[in-house]
Amino acid sequence: MLFRSADSSHGVKKEEAQCESAPWVVVAIDGSPASMDALAVGRVLAKMSGFVLHILHVADTPPAVNELLQSTELERHAMEGLVVDVETGPAEAAILKSAERNECAIVVLGTRGWGGSGGRTIGHVAEAVLQKTLCPLVLVPPGARTWQPGGSGGTIQVLVPLNGSPTTALSLEPVSRLLQRCPVTLHILHIVQAGAKPSAEVGAFSASRYIDQPQHYWPHWMTEFAARSS
Repeated sequence: MLFRSADSSHGVKKEEAQCESAPWVVVAIDGSPASMDALAVGRVLAKMSGFVLHILHVADTPPAVNELLQSTELERHAMEGLVVDVETGPAEAAILKSAERNECAIVVLGTRGWGGSGGRTIGHVAEAVLQKTLCPLVLVPPGARTWQPGGSGGTIQVLVPLNGSPTTALSLEPVSRLLQRCPVTLHILHIVQAGAKPSAEVGAFSASRYIDQPQHYWPHWMTEFAARSS
């Protein structure tokens, strides 16, 4: 385990340089059950993709490694091969800073725990990171600690919802990078709302007006869809 805190020396060791050059899976934890669920999913993603798993802990005062393990109920033997970064300051800023240090990073957060409150399905910090980060972001719901890839051969099932707009199509880029690293079964769901006006976004790809009649336009639509998705 490589442990780095905000008040540590700035000298870069060989092990640190190797970690900096490899793609990251960044998992932010605060000791809550939701963040432990996120860590479990992050471990699976890192193992299957070959990325380096970085655990990020944000605190007012940087704890010693033993204090961190105790507060988060992590066992030292389970931390071997991981990088643990401890930062101070606002959690949102620390998570975004950690993600920006490597353009290939995947950020994994629990949907609750980081600023979550009653009645909200996503915490304030997770929502802020979702709005500001340009990195692929995985939000883990409560109870996902026992999640394992399903499907034939233990592949990850990835669902990508699209509506024909270039904005939603941007989600295909990080998914394609994941496809190159680990076994993934990709499911693309094109969502069409009956009666809705076509998107005004430049380059938008509208569905056939005859949603319930596949003989009209749909063969051409499928050809165009496959060309845009390849």
